[in-house]
Amino acid sequence: MKTKNRIAAIAAAAAMVCCTATPVSAAVNDSDGAVIGSIRYRQDGTYSLLGYLPEDAHLDYMVADKCMDADVTELTLPSYLDGVILGESAVMPVKRIQEGAFMELNDLVKVTLPETMEHLDRLSFYKCYALEEINLPDSINFIGEYAFAYAKLKNVTLPANLETVELYAFGACSELESFDIPANALNFTVKDGVLYNKDMTKLVLYPTASAVTEFTVPDTVETLAQGSFLFANNVQSIVLPDSVTVIETWAVQSCDALTSVTIPRSVTYFGENAFGKCGNLTIYGYADSEAENYANNNGIPFVALEETATTTTEPSQPLKGDYNGDGAVEIADAVLLARYIGEDTALTAEQINSILNAEPDYSSDQRVTILDVRALLKELEEE
Repeated sequence: MKTKNRIAAIAAAAAMVCCTATPVSAAVNDSDGAVIGSIRYRQDGTYSLLGYLPEDAHLDYMVADKCMDADVTELTLPSYLDGVILGESAVMPVKRIQEGAFMELNDLVKVTLPETMEHLDRLSFYKCYALEEINLPDSINFIGEYAFAYAKLKNVTLPANLETVELYAFGACSELESFDIPANALNFTVKDGVLYNKDMTKLVLYPTASAVTEFTVPDTVETLAQGSFLFANNVQSIVLPDSVTVIETWAVQSCDALTSVTIPRSVTYFGENAFGKCGNLTIYGYADSEAENYANNNGIPFVALEETATTTTEPSQPLKGDYNGDGAVEIADAVLLARYIGEDTALTAEQINSILNAEPDYSSDQRVTILDVRALLKELEEE
C-alpha cells in the first residue's frame, strides 16, 4: 500500500510550466508516469526501470519519456515540473529525453527544448522525417547516436557546453547544409560549416548537404572520425594533407558523388570500411603506400601519384679574393686581407668570416702571408 501511494502521489502532482519555474497543477495520470499535454514524463527514469520508487531513489530531475500523440506537429517541453515526493512538494527540472522518446513522429516539424535540458538519449528524434526546426540550448552536453538521423534539418547550431556527439547523431539528414557553434564552445569548433574538435585535430562531422564539391581538409587535422563523411551528397573530391595519419572505421560512407580522394603517405591507419559504399571512388596516392594497400585490399581503383622530387640547393661558393663579400674582387679586398694578416683588432667577426670563406691563401701555397696580398694585387694590375 505504501508503494502504491508513492506512485500515485508522484504521477498526480507533475505539471507543465513553459519557460518558467512556477509550476501549475494539471496532469493526466498514466500507469507508467505523468502525461502532460502529449508527453509522458518520469522522475529520473525510475518508473521505466523498476515500476516503483525505492526509499533511496535519486529524484532531482524529470525525463521526457514518450510522446502519446503520433500526429503531433509541434512540441514544447517545459523547464520544470511540480511534483510531490513522499508527501513533500518539489520542483524538478526537465533535463533528459529518454531513448527513442520521440522517434518516428512523421508529422513533427518543430521542437522547443528548455534551458534545463542536458541530455538527449540515442534515437531521441530518430526518423522524424519532417523535423525542420529545433533549438539546442547551451545546457545540453550529450547528443546520443542517431538522435536526429533522417531529420529535415538544414542548419544546426550546436550547444556551447556540448561534450559528446555520438556516432550518426545527424546521419542521413539529407538537407543539412552546415553546423555552427558559439565561439566560446568548450570542446568543439566549426569552420566553414564543418564540425571539428576544439583544436581541429579531428574532423568530426561534415554536413551531408554542403554545397562544396571539392573539399580540402585543413592541415591541422590528424584524424577523420568514424562517420565524419556520412551520406555527403555533393562532395566529389577530398584532398587530405600530410598531417592526417588516421582514417577511422566507416569515416567516409555512402558518398555517391565522390570520385576522388587524395591520400598522402602520412596516413598509416585505415579502419574497416574507411571508405564504405562509395561506388564511384578512385583513390589517388603513392606507390607502396598504405593507401595503395588499402585500395587493393578493398577493390577500389588506385592511381599512383608522382613523387615530388626533393631538391637541395647547394650554397653558392664565395668568389675567391672577394674578401668583403660585395661580389667583386677589387683593391679593397687586398686591403682587407692585409689587415687580416696584420691581425688588425678592429676587424669584426663578420669581416673575418667573409675573409675565411673567400680563400685567404690566395697564392695557394698552404700559408696565409703578405705574399697572398701581393699575388692578389698583381692579378688586379694585369686586369
